[in-house]
Amino acid sequence: MRGVAQLVARYVRDVEVAGSSLVTPTINKADMKNIRLPFLLIIICVFVSCDLDVGSNYTPTVYMVQAPVKNSKDSVKVYLTPVVGVYRTDTIMVGDSLSFKVFAEGYTNNLTEFYITQSENQVTKLEYPDEDALDKIFTADSDYAKGEFLVEGKYQSMFFPFYYIALKPSLDAKVRITIVSDAKFDNFVGSNFKTIEIKTPIKEKR
Repeated sequence: MRGVAQLVARYVRDVEVAGSSLVTPTINKADMKNIRLPFLLIIICVFVSCDLDVGSNYTPTVYMVQAPVKNSKDSVKVYLTPVVGVYRTDTIMVGDSLSFKVFAEGYTNNLTEFYITQSENQVTKLEYPDEDALDKIFTADSDYAKGEFLVEGKYQSMFFPFYYIALKPSLDAKVRITIVSDAKFDNFVGSNFKTIEIKTPIKEKR
């Protein structure tokens, strides 16, 4: 499965080099819709085809396929913090947008829930792929506006792109991503969810 993730990273890089970045601001909304939908579905279909042993349970994982891209141009550095699962990016400015590309995997288990939340709704804004693409993957009980994406339990891995837009200055701005699977553990030897948090300090535009 790690090899599949590497293929995703390579595919993302090749798409962007070819000028078909999901976050290119110069294309219109209709063109963006045409790019997002097949991209998301192609990656999902590749992961569904993985044949894994269903007799074991593993803690799921979620991570960034690559460093976030700011304003469709430059990668933003990401740093480890003393807290496990918590990262920090370079400072960004009001008006900047970060493109995140996240990969989640349940290994032998199916993914059931996926959450993306921001610390302060008035400080940042989240934007996702078009709803018609999301509706083909997530259930009707999902609430995209709240960052709640519920899965039917038939995908063991998933690639998910989204935008993170800085609206106001804040030293506490952050985005939290959680993945949940149907894994079951005895005696608390594991967990069926994994969360990462990415802090994004925001300053007023110069």
